[in-house]
Amino acid sequence: MNNESDDFIDDSKYALDAWIREDYKTAYKVLLPLAEQEEAGAQFLMGLMHACGLGVLQDIKTAFKWFRLAADQGDPDAQYVLGVSYDWGETVPKGCLGEGVPQDYKEAVNWYRLSAEQGYAEAQYNLGVLHYHGRGVLQDHEEAAKWWKLAAEQKLEIAQWNLEMMHGNSLN
Repeated sequence: MNNESDDFIDDSKYALDAWIREDYKTAYKVLLPLAEQEEAGAQFLMGLMHACGLGVLQDIKTAFKWFRLAADQGDPDAQYVLGVSYDWGETVPKGCLGEGVPQDYKEAVNWYRLSAEQGYAEAQYNLGVLHYHGRGVLQDHEEAAKWWKLAAEQKLEIAQWNLEMMHGNSLN
């Protein structure tokens, strides 16, 4: 490895260690340059820090910006967060993710799908819910069942329950 790669790994480990110790101010100082260098994991953590006010003042708009940068690079966690933000939109309480984001089920479907296709169980489940109810997509119970099955295979209990209810015709 070259020195730049070694430095990157060292900085990433140092930031993670600080995060685990809940030393968010140190984590922020180390993560910010990594995030600015387009490291998706660092961008996701910056989003979390701003969303929750960890080591910085809570700022939902800045959090959303960082999540979007990470999601655009294919980070499934960030894609899921954007899916939730668009799914719930401005129906969330003040200070929560989604604040200031218009509710847009089609955008939610797009972000959930990107995350779900990478195996993110909660995104698979939520994508199933949107298909089941026809939000942002045409209503399609078979497509809902497909996504719930994938989530259920990862032991997501709510997906298992929905499949059981669907097969028992309790959801119809």
